[in-house]
Amino acid sequence: MTLVPSRRAVPALLAGAAAGLALPAAPALGQDLPTRDIPFGPDPRQRLDIYLPRGGAPRSPVLFFIYGGSWSSGSRGTYGFVGEAFAGRGYVTVIADYRLVPDVRFPAFIEDGARALGHVRTHIARYGGDPGRIFLAGHSAGAYNAMMLALDPRYLARAGVPRSTVKAVAGLSGPYDFLPLEGPVTRAAFGAARNLAETQPVTFARRGVPRASSSARARPTPPSCRATPMPWPPAWRRPACRSRCAAMTASAMSEPFWRWPR
Repeated sequence: MTLVPSRRAVPALLAGAAAGLALPAAPALGQDLPTRDIPFGPDPRQRLDIYLPRGGAPRSPVLFFIYGGSWSSGSRGTYGFVGEAFAGRGYVTVIADYRLVPDVRFPAFIEDGARALGHVRTHIARYGGDPGRIFLAGHSAGAYNAMMLALDPRYLARAGVPRSTVKAVAGLSGPYDFLPLEGPVTRAAFGAARNLAETQPVTFARRGVPRASSSARARPTPPSCRATPMPWPPAWRRPACRSRCAAMTASAMSEPFWRWPR
Protein backbone atom coordinates (compact mmCIF):
# COMPACT_ATOMS: atom_id res chain seq x y z
CA MET A 1 0.00 0.00 0.00
CA THR A 2 1.35 3.43 -0.93
CA LEU A 3 1.15 6.16 1.68
CA VAL A 4 0.52 9.66 0.38
CA PRO A 5 1.19 12.45 2.86
CA SER A 6 -1.56 14.94 3.36
CA ARG A 7 -1.23 18.50 2.14
CA ARG A 8 -0.78 19.64 5.72
CA ALA A 9 2.11 17.24 6.29
CA VAL A 10 4.13 18.25 3.21
CA PRO A 11 5.41 21.61 4.52
CA ALA A 12 6.51 19.99 7.77
CA LEU A 13 8.36 17.23 5.91
CA LEU A 14 10.11 19.74 3.66
CA ALA A 15 11.13 21.86 6.62
CA GLY A 16 12.60 18.84 8.36
CA ALA A 17 14.55 17.85 5.27
CA ALA A 18 15.87 21.39 4.83
CA ALA A 19 17.01 21.45 8.45
CA GLY A 20 18.93 18.26 7.94
CA LEU A 21 20.70 19.66 4.87
CA ALA A 22 21.41 23.11 6.32
CA LEU A 23 25.03 24.21 6.01
CA PRO A 24 26.86 25.56 9.06
CA ALA A 25 26.91 29.34 9.36
CA ALA A 26 29.82 31.01 7.59
CA PRO A 27 32.48 32.32 9.97
CA ALA A 28 32.48 36.06 10.60
CA LEU A 29 34.91 38.04 8.49
CA GLY A 30 38.44 37.90 9.83
CA GLN A 31 37.70 35.25 12.44
CA ASP A 32 39.83 32.65 10.64
CA LEU A 33 42.74 35.04 10.00
CA PRO A 34 45.64 35.97 12.29
CA THR A 35 44.91 39.10 14.31
CA ARG A 36 48.05 39.40 16.46
CA ASP A 37 51.74 39.96 15.73
CA ILE A 38 51.17 40.63 12.02
CA PRO A 39 54.36 41.85 10.29
CA PHE A 40 54.29 44.91 8.05
CA GLY A 41 58.08 45.13 7.69
CA PRO A 42 61.29 43.21 8.47
CA ASP A 43 62.09 44.82 11.82
CA PRO A 44 60.81 43.13 15.01
CA ARG A 45 59.14 46.42 15.95
CA GLN A 46 57.18 46.47 12.69
CA ARG A 47 54.24 44.40 13.89
CA LEU A 48 50.55 45.16 14.37
CA ASP A 49 47.45 43.75 16.06
CA ILE A 50 43.87 43.86 14.77
CA TYR A 51 40.74 43.95 16.94
CA LEU A 52 37.46 42.91 15.32
CA PRO A 53 33.91 43.95 16.14
CA ARG A 54 31.65 41.14 17.25
CA GLY A 55 29.84 39.60 14.32
CA GLY A 56 32.42 40.70 11.78
CA ALA A 57 30.11 42.88 9.68
CA PRO A 58 31.56 43.63 6.22
CA ARG A 59 32.85 47.10 5.31
CA SER A 60 33.17 48.35 8.88
CA PRO A 61 35.03 51.62 9.46
CA VAL A 62 38.70 51.23 10.38
CA LEU A 63 40.50 52.98 13.23
CA PHE A 64 44.31 53.06 13.20
CA PHE A 65 45.49 53.98 16.69
CA ILE A 66 49.04 55.17 17.48
CA TYR A 67 50.18 55.12 21.10
CA GLY A 68 52.65 57.50 22.70
CA GLY A 69 55.72 57.14 24.89
CA SER A 70 58.04 60.04 24.06
CA TRP A 71 59.02 58.20 20.84
CA SER A 72 61.27 56.02 23.01
CA SER A 73 58.94 53.53 24.70
CA GLY A 74 55.64 51.73 24.32
CA SER A 75 54.17 48.47 23.11
CA ARG A 76 50.97 47.71 21.24
CA GLY A 77 50.08 44.97 23.72
CA THR A 78 49.73 47.54 26.50
CA TYR A 79 46.94 49.20 24.54
CA GLY A 80 44.77 46.19 24.00
CA PHE A 81 42.01 47.88 25.98
CA VAL A 82 41.95 50.64 23.36
CA GLY A 83 41.50 48.09 20.58
CA GLU A 84 38.73 46.36 22.49
CA ALA A 85 36.98 49.65 23.25
CA PHE A 86 36.83 50.77 19.64
CA ALA A 87 36.01 47.31 18.34
CA GLY A 88 33.10 47.37 20.74
CA ARG A 89 31.92 50.53 18.97
CA GLY A 90 31.96 48.82 15.59
CA TYR A 91 35.45 49.71 14.34
CA VAL A 92 37.99 47.28 12.94
CA THR A 93 40.83 48.61 15.07
CA VAL A 94 44.55 48.41 14.31
CA ILE A 95 47.36 49.10 16.78
CA ALA A 96 50.89 48.99 15.39
CA ASP A 97 54.30 49.17 17.01
CA TYR A 98 57.00 51.38 15.50
CA ARG A 99 60.75 51.73 15.88
CA LEU A 100 61.90 53.82 18.82
CA VAL A 101 64.61 56.24 19.90
CA PRO A 102 67.57 55.70 20.35
CA ASP A 103 67.60 52.98 17.68
CA VAL A 104 66.10 55.44 15.19
CA ARG A 105 65.46 59.17 14.96
CA PHE A 106 62.92 61.36 13.16
CA PRO A 107 61.34 60.57 10.73
CA ALA A 108 61.65 56.76 11.07
CA PHE A 109 58.75 56.41 13.51
CA ILE A 110 56.46 58.31 11.13
CA GLU A 111 57.65 56.24 8.18
CA ASP A 112 56.75 53.09 10.10
CA GLY A 113 53.23 54.42 10.56
CA ALA A 114 52.93 55.07 6.83
CA ARG A 115 54.18 51.59 6.05
CA ALA A 116 51.71 50.03 8.48
CA LEU A 117 48.89 52.08 6.93
CA GLY A 118 49.84 50.70 3.52
CA HIS A 119 49.58 47.17 4.87
CA VAL A 120 46.21 47.94 6.44
CA ARG A 121 44.84 49.50 3.27
CA THR A 122 45.84 46.42 1.27
CA HIS A 123 44.61 43.71 3.65
CA ILE A 124 41.92 45.14 5.93
CA ALA A 125 39.00 44.16 3.68
CA ARG A 126 39.73 40.50 4.52
CA TYR A 127 38.96 41.38 8.13
CA GLY A 128 35.69 43.13 7.30
CA GLY A 129 37.20 46.63 7.29
CA ASP A 130 36.47 49.23 4.66
CA PRO A 131 39.76 50.52 3.13
CA GLY A 132 37.82 53.56 1.99
CA ARG A 133 37.02 54.58 5.58
CA ILE A 134 40.26 54.66 7.55
CA PHE A 135 40.56 57.05 10.50
CA LEU A 136 43.68 57.88 12.50
CA ALA A 137 43.85 58.53 16.23
CA GLY A 138 46.79 58.92 18.56
CA HIS A 139 47.81 59.88 22.06
CA SER A 140 50.76 62.07 23.07
CA ALA A 141 53.72 61.21 20.80
CA GLY A 142 51.33 58.97 18.89
CA ALA A 143 49.07 61.96 18.27
CA TYR A 144 52.09 63.73 16.78
CA ASN A 145 52.75 60.76 14.48
CA ALA A 146 49.11 60.65 13.41
CA MET A 147 49.00 64.36 12.62
CA MET A 148 52.22 64.20 10.61
CA LEU A 149 50.85 61.31 8.55
CA ALA A 150 47.70 63.29 7.83
CA LEU A 151 49.30 66.70 7.24
CA ASP A 152 52.65 66.08 5.50
CA PRO A 153 51.82 64.25 2.24
CA ARG A 154 55.34 62.95 1.68
CA TYR A 155 55.16 60.06 4.16
CA LEU A 156 52.12 58.37 2.68
CA ALA A 157 53.39 59.02 -0.85
CA ARG A 158 56.72 57.29 -0.14
CA ALA A 159 54.84 54.29 1.21
CA GLY A 160 52.63 54.12 -1.88
CA VAL A 161 49.51 55.09 0.07
CA PRO A 162 47.08 57.54 -1.59
CA ARG A 163 46.56 60.62 0.53
CA SER A 164 42.81 60.13 0.31
CA THR A 165 43.20 56.96 2.40
CA VAL A 166 43.04 58.94 5.66
CA LYS A 167 39.53 60.33 6.09
CA ALA A 168 40.05 62.05 9.45
CA VAL A 169 42.46 62.22 12.35
CA ALA A 170 42.05 62.83 16.09
CA GLY A 171 44.90 63.71 18.42
CA LEU A 172 44.81 63.50 22.21
CA SER A 173 47.37 65.51 24.20
CA GLY A 174 49.77 65.69 21.28
CA PRO A 175 52.66 68.14 20.65
CA TYR A 176 52.16 69.97 17.34
CA ASP A 177 54.30 73.11 17.72
CA PHE A 178 57.26 72.63 20.06
CA LEU A 179 60.21 74.60 18.72
CA PRO A 180 62.79 75.31 19.95
CA LEU A 181 63.77 71.86 21.15
CA GLU A 182 64.23 72.48 24.85
CA GLY A 183 64.15 69.05 26.50
CA PRO A 184 66.15 65.83 26.25
CA VAL A 185 63.23 63.86 24.80
CA THR A 186 62.63 66.13 21.80
CA ARG A 187 66.34 66.67 21.25
CA ALA A 188 66.93 62.93 21.15
CA ALA A 189 64.09 62.36 18.69
CA PHE A 190 64.41 65.44 16.44
CA GLY A 191 67.78 67.05 17.13
CA ALA A 192 69.44 65.54 14.04
CA ALA A 193 66.77 66.82 11.62
CA ARG A 194 68.17 69.05 8.88
CA ASN A 195 65.10 71.29 8.82
CA LEU A 196 63.46 71.56 12.22
CA ALA A 197 60.44 73.36 10.80
CA GLU A 198 59.59 70.19 8.89
CA THR A 199 59.34 68.28 12.16
CA GLN A 200 56.34 70.37 13.25
CA PRO A 201 52.75 69.43 12.35
CA VAL A 202 51.72 73.08 12.53
CA THR A 203 54.01 73.77 9.54
CA PHE A 204 51.76 71.67 7.30
CA ALA A 205 48.36 72.68 8.66
CA ARG A 206 46.26 74.12 5.84
CA ARG A 207 42.94 73.80 4.10
CA GLY A 208 42.20 70.65 2.16
CA VAL A 209 43.88 68.21 4.54
CA PRO A 210 41.96 65.41 6.29
CA ARG A 211 39.53 66.56 8.94
CA ALA A 212 41.30 66.86 12.28
CA SER A 213 40.25 66.98 15.90
CA SER A 214 42.72 67.67 18.66
CA SER A 215 42.34 67.94 22.40
CA ALA A 216 45.31 70.32 22.33
CA ARG A 217 43.76 72.46 19.56
CA ALA A 218 47.17 72.61 17.84
CA ARG A 219 48.41 75.28 20.25
CA PRO A 220 52.03 75.44 21.40
CA THR A 221 52.89 73.19 24.31
CA PRO A 222 53.71 75.21 27.46
CA PRO A 223 57.45 75.09 28.23
CA SER A 224 56.78 73.43 31.59
CA CYS A 225 55.05 70.54 29.80
CA ARG A 226 57.50 69.97 26.99
CA ALA A 227 59.23 66.60 26.98
CA THR A 228 57.57 65.69 30.27
CA PRO A 229 56.58 62.01 30.54
CA MET A 230 52.93 61.50 31.47
CA PRO A 231 52.62 57.90 32.73
CA TRP A 232 49.19 56.48 33.44
CA PRO A 233 48.17 56.24 37.11
CA PRO A 234 49.19 52.84 38.53
CA ALA A 235 45.52 52.04 39.23
CA TRP A 236 44.79 52.08 35.49
CA ARG A 237 47.16 49.14 35.00
CA ARG A 238 45.24 46.84 37.34
CA PRO A 239 42.99 44.25 35.66
CA ALA A 240 40.03 45.40 37.75
CA CYS A 241 40.18 48.78 36.04
CA ARG A 242 40.41 47.51 32.45
CA SER A 243 36.74 47.99 31.64
CA ARG A 244 36.73 51.47 33.13
CA CYS A 245 39.85 52.43 31.19
CA ALA A 246 38.31 51.15 27.95
CA ALA A 247 35.15 53.14 28.55
CA MET A 248 37.12 56.30 29.37
CA THR A 249 39.28 55.89 26.28
CA ALA A 250 36.32 55.34 23.98
CA SER A 251 34.56 58.36 25.43
CA ALA A 252 37.55 60.69 25.34
CA MET A 253 39.13 59.68 22.05
CA SER A 254 36.45 58.31 19.78
CA GLU A 255 33.69 60.83 20.34
CA PRO A 256 34.68 63.04 17.37
CA PHE A 257 34.34 60.06 15.03
CA TRP A 258 30.70 59.59 15.94
CA ARG A 259 29.94 63.01 14.47
CA TRP A 260 31.70 62.26 11.20
CA PRO A 261 29.95 60.33 8.40
CA ARG A 262 31.04 56.71 8.36
